[in-house]
Amino acid sequence: SIFDQLEDQNASDCVDRLVDLYMLNTLNQAFVFIKPHAVTDKVKALAKTSLQEKGIRIVAEGSLSGKTIDEMKLIDKHYYSIASKATLLKPSELN
Repeated sequence: SIFDQLEDQNASDCVDRLVDLYMLNTLNQAFVFIKPHAVTDKVKALAKTSLQEKGIRIVAEGSLSGKTIDEMKLIDKHYYSIASKATLLKPSELN
């Protein structure tokens, strides 16, 4: 994430890093998931339509079983950065 790229840097180093990232000329990407209790055809259609109306191009769709999500530790990886700071650092140590 951008936050991870800029974390713990002073302002001038942040600006330099932002320029480096800008020069990569990459598109933003996102992984969107619908929580299990809400997965219905109507919710999937609403999510797709809402994203497309905002000009977001959907390049792939699919589903993952709970078993796959667990085996690949996708939730753990997704929330690791936030959780590690929240559980390991004292408030005075946070930026």
